[in-house]
Amino acid sequence: MKHLERSLEGTSELDRRRPDAVTAPGQHRLAELVPALIVDPGGVDPHLVTLRNSDPFAARQYLRLAATLIALDTKRPLKRLLIGSARHGEGRTSVTLNLAGALASTMRRVLVVDTDLRRPSILRLLGVDVKTGFPEGLSSGLSMGEIARKILPFNFDLLATRSGIENPVTVLGSPAFMANLQMIAGDYDFILFDSPPLLASSDGQLLLRFVDKMMLVIRPGVTTPAQMAKALAMFKKKDLLGVVLNRVLPSSIEE
Repeated sequence: MKHLERSLEGTSELDRRRPDAVTAPGQHRLAELVPALIVDPGGVDPHLVTLRNSDPFAARQYLRLAATLIALDTKRPLKRLLIGSARHGEGRTSVTLNLAGALASTMRRVLVVDTDLRRPSILRLLGVDVKTGFPEGLSSGLSMGEIARKILPFNFDLLATRSGIENPVTVLGSPAFMANLQMIAGDYDFILFDSPPLLASSDGQLLLRFVDKMMLVIRPGVTTPAQMAKALAMFKKKDLLGVVLNRVLPSSIEE
């Protein structure tokens, strides 16, 4: 993974609409109360290298990316990240989960939000299921604290989506989604949003108001230069943290 641009200007709408969250004495953090969901490491997708320990070289690249994000976060808060791609098939969701595993291994409190509401895949990659996904949970009046699950033994939290919905805007644009994100933002060091493909819908642009920065995942041989340029043109330069080149040959990376 390369080309992580060190650009830190700009603030998200979530920053502008909420004061810094502080946990009062005796108040429990959400991350400490989330029910556990136990995952069999041997049953997760083979591309989840930080969870399976199946490819030490690839796992090291995610640890390096995690270290870069942690270092940048000390200069200016970099908590909420949108992980996007131009199209399906670039490994965006596996990058999101691998980064979550790498960050969690450094004892950071991490939340993953599956916001690819049209074609969710996180539960499939992890080989698990939940009773209630966050879209139907929010519509039923549940809080994110009631819907989230702590993914063990990997130690990150997940707001899952069980199946696709026809109109994601009704969820991502709802006051309940914004209010719940405001409520839990202070409980995590990093919140990773797995975005829908940017060229497939405008859902990813809607999510920009929740995040500090976005990272674009590109898989050589899948994304064409024209598609990459079109995806990049959808966002302001200040919104882009960098580009992650996914599934490149080890010989092309200098360690």
